[in-house]
Order: sequence, then C-alpha cells, then structure tokens
Amino acid sequence: MADWYYERTGTRAGPVEEAEMHQLLAAGTITRDTLVWSSGIGRDFVPLGDTALAPAATEPPPLPAGAVDDSLVWVLVAIPLGSAILEQAVGRTSISLWGWPLAIFLVNLAVSVLDERRVLRSGVSDRSIRLGAWVWLVPVYLYQRARALRGPRYYVWAWLASFAASLVVGGEAGSLLNGETYLGTGVPACDSRYQIRQVRQLFDGLDTVKAAGIASSGVTNARELGASGDLRTCAAQIIATNAQSYTVVYTVDRRDDQILTNMQIR
Repeated sequence: MADWYYERTGTRAGPVEEAEMHQLLAAGTITRDTLVWSSGIGRDFVPLGDTALAPAATEPPPLPAGAVDDSLVWVLVAIPLGSAILEQAVGRTSISLWGWPLAIFLVNLAVSVLDERRVLRSGVSDRSIRLGAWVWLVPVYLYQRARALRGPRYYVWAWLASFAASLVVGGEAGSLLNGETYLGTGVPACDSRYQIRQVRQLFDGLDTVKAAGIASSGVTNARELGASGDLRTCAAQIIATNAQSYTVVYTVDRRDDQILTNMQIR
C-alpha cells in the first residue's frame, strides 16, 4: 500500500501508511482541506478531500467561497478611502499623532475578527492557515482568507486600490515628501510646510473669514517669536484672496501625543 505525505504547518510530514492517515483524520490532526500526496495522484499535493481518503473524513466539506457572505470584506476594503475622505471633511486642526491611526486600526481589527468568525462558521479549517493570527494586518488577512476559501483574490487588489486612493485623497503621498506631514519628532518649526498648512486651515475656518467670503492664498514671513519647552510662539503674514495681508500670531504646542495650534489675527 502506498505511503502518504501531508502538509503540517508549512512543512512536509510523512511518509505514513494509509491506516495512520485514517487515524490522523479521526483525531482531527488533518482534515479534508489538508494538502496530501501519494504516488499515483500526480506531481503536486492536493486537498485530502479530492483523494481516495475522502470517504474516511466524517465532517462535511466547507461551504464554497461564493456561499460565504463577503459584506464585511467590502467594509474592510472601504475603510482606507472612507477614513481619508472623512478626515478631509472633518478638517482636523488639532492633529493627534496616535489617536486617529489607533481608531482606524481598532475598527479594522473589529471588522476582521467578525469576518473571521463568519468564515470559520462556513466550515473552513483554520489549522494550517491560522486565519485569526492575521486579523491585525488587513491585506495579509484578506489574502489568507482567499486562500482558506479557495476563492478569488479580487478583494485583496480592491483593498490595495482603496489604500492608494486614500493616500491621494489625504494628500499623504506628496506631503510626506514635501514636509507637510508631521512625523512626530520634536515641535514643528514655525515656517515648516506642516505648520504653514495648519495656519492656513485655521485662518480659513474662522467665522469672520468665512463671513467675508475670503480664504488664504499664501503665507509669508513665518517666523518664531519665542520658544519655551514644547511651546513655540510664531507670527506670519497671510495673503488672502481679497489681496489683503493679515498678521497672525500662533502657538505650536506639543502635548503628549498631540500637536495643538492656536492662532489670532492681529
């Protein structure tokens, strides 16, 4: 009787006799999804469920990929672009270094865990892929999910497209290069691109500015008036769309994991 080999946590186990394979099946060590090989079944490992050992497997096969609800997967796909659009719409003037990314991470984690439970209820074996180990890293989780269900991987590419689009919407692709994104080191300089961006957003958000129907078109002469610890006091000239120049004084304050900017027009 031919000997059998089987996949075990990424390694090739065997050879074992067919009787022992039946014992492994009965113990739950291997399942219908386990990759196996024996002489006479071809060059490649195949799922046990596709071999002569299948009748000995007592559990029913998992549902096909098309029968598993993918709604939570599409929520995961939408999160990168959706969160970038929301961030732009809200227009944060107090930038949290960790709060916003942590919130997005926790939402991703919660949705991934809920989806993983849904996949496991479809009958998929998690012994070799360990789907639950990847819920914290969305693109890898989506790839492993597709492997577990033996389904198409189009939602992996959809997530990557959503992530790329979020960089464009959020302006991060360019702002990382030109200095408009604060990377969490020290207190931003008064004339840094990051801080100029914050000052313009604050100016444009003032009620008096909105009421006048104007907006900032540029910032000149940004300079530091003084500094004490993690607090900078700065001044600048804002050029508005009405061709007028406004003198503003603003403070840049680092508190714990946040950069706070406050501004007054003089």
